[in-house]
Amino acid sequence: MEAIFKVITSKVISEFNRFPRVIGLLISRPKELFSSIDNHQSTFLKALSFSAVISFLITLLSIPSFKTNHVEVESLLLTLDVFINIILLVIYSLITYISARIFFGRGGVLRTISAFLYVSPLLVLIKLLEIPTRIVRDKELLAGALTPSTVENMTLAINSNPYLLVSELLVGVGYIWFVCVLFLLLKTVHNFGFMRALLSSGLTMWLISLGVYWIQRPVIHVLLNAFSLNK
Repeated sequence: MEAIFKVITSKVISEFNRFPRVIGLLISRPKELFSSIDNHQSTFLKALSFSAVISFLITLLSIPSFKTNHVEVESLLLTLDVFINIILLVIYSLITYISARIFFGRGGVLRTISAFLYVSPLLVLIKLLEIPTRIVRDKELLAGALTPSTVENMTLAINSNPYLLVSELLVGVGYIWFVCVLFLLLKTVHNFGFMRALLSSGLTMWLISLGVYWIQRPVIHVLLNAFSLNK
């Protein structure tokens, strides 16, 4: 597994220069970026390769939480986390496509997935802001079985700490930016007007939140407990 992680690391290093370029386009010319994406398989494969860079960076930003919560940081954990992140990004991009199709979007599935993967660098910036609250959330995930009270405990812990509240506020601002870019993605890729793009964006974020609750959080719960040093 260490050899696989080294291969992933080399791949990320070789393609990392695309990350700041895409961030620059998302800030300055997002519609131009989305217009340049087509429905070809080669474009999709290039976007999927880029998602490995994003997933690797998200995994790196998880290490402070791993270390704070006494989770063993080894190549197997990091490799699994990178692959889980890639799969989650693809799932959420498919959710975006399904949401667009519900409102009779015209963009193809590969084009929508590719466009979403090029929006995912924003998630890296959000995850950077989320490090303090991520530590608290992971602590609750390691506290025991995953139950409805787990989310309540996370919220109580964050609300009781002003520093964590500031972090949560910044994360909220980051997600507002993400939704705005997602709105432009749907408007450009699926030829939506204002109202359909708005409704589709709202539906997409709601479905993604369900994905976080029913898929992402249980998977992370299992992963953290599998590598916990406090077992």
